[in-house]
Amino acid sequence: MASPGWYPDPGGQPGLLRFWDGATWTSRTMPAAPTAPPPGVPTGPPPNRPPAAAPSSAPSSAPSFPPSLPPPSQPPASGRGRRLTLVLLAVLLVAGVGVGGFFGVRALTGDDEPAAGGGGTSESSEPTDEPTDQPTDEPTDEPTEEPTGSGGAPEPILDACQGAAPVTGATRPGQALRGGGLRVTTPPGYEPSAANEVFTFGDGVAAVGQQVEEFWLSLYALGSLPDIGYESPQQAAETVVECMVRSELFYSGFQDRTDLTSEPVSLAGAEGWRITTEIRVQDPRITVEGDHATVVVAPREDGSLSLFVSVVPIGDDTRIAQQEATLAELLD
Repeated sequence: MASPGWYPDPGGQPGLLRFWDGATWTSRTMPAAPTAPPPGVPTGPPPNRPPAAAPSSAPSSAPSFPPSLPPPSQPPASGRGRRLTLVLLAVLLVAGVGVGGFFGVRALTGDDEPAAGGGGTSESSEPTDEPTDQPTDEPTDEPTEEPTGSGGAPEPILDACQGAAPVTGATRPGQALRGGGLRVTTPPGYEPSAANEVFTFGDGVAAVGQQVEEFWLSLYALGSLPDIGYESPQQAAETVVECMVRSELFYSGFQDRTDLTSEPVSLAGAEGWRITTEIRVQDPRITVEGDHATVVVAPREDGSLSLFVSVVPIGDDTRIAQQEATLAELLD
């Protein structure tokens, strides 16, 4: 790289020197002092001679170079260029530290955004005890799969729904209905019925029935419940109702159950329990909504429980009144 100094004029004017400032030719000139070259030293331009410039009254910003002279190397960057480079490096360094710190903090705190297209949200999935104003399930008109009893009722013993011996009971035409140590007058229009076999949870069940529609029957039945360890007459009565609504022999297309009465009663001198409930079904073969059912149980001396069951159509006031009158024969 040629250093600043006086050099022969690049425009080719003989006996004229022009000043090279290290970056470009200037307009400063001076006559060259004639000197004789020492013996044995070839004449010619000094090493690293600055480039020749095209003839001009002013120095060119892009000098041309004769074929015999190599162009000078790029002059060193000015102080202003170095400062600009340092500023850019400082900005990049600060930006890098900021970005690295940002992702480092997120990695430590686990505050990651969900991946694009992942369908997630940034909200916490932890459960909360805070109440919600929105219902948790969509409303539906579909019938419930499981029967629903009254709130606070004891759990039924569903294993008791099968395995008893109901067909050992019998009723003769024109006679009172007897079973489980109980006796009632057979209601008018009711005849002995083989429907006692549907009482798979009872022993020695005697039943009388009356046809309401082709596929619907009103029934009265007396019998007993085997001693399987019921905790109370209420649990036994709840078990009987649940066994009925869960049985296809009783109800096809069970929809729901609405208890009207669930209370203690005195039956044949023993403390028992009564449940009166409306059992609704969805069955295209019938026109009735379902049954107005009454179940009463009371303990016996041998450990079993006396059982009274009556089912009449919902909304049939005449049969419902007859049901109450028949039950009144048993209650103290």
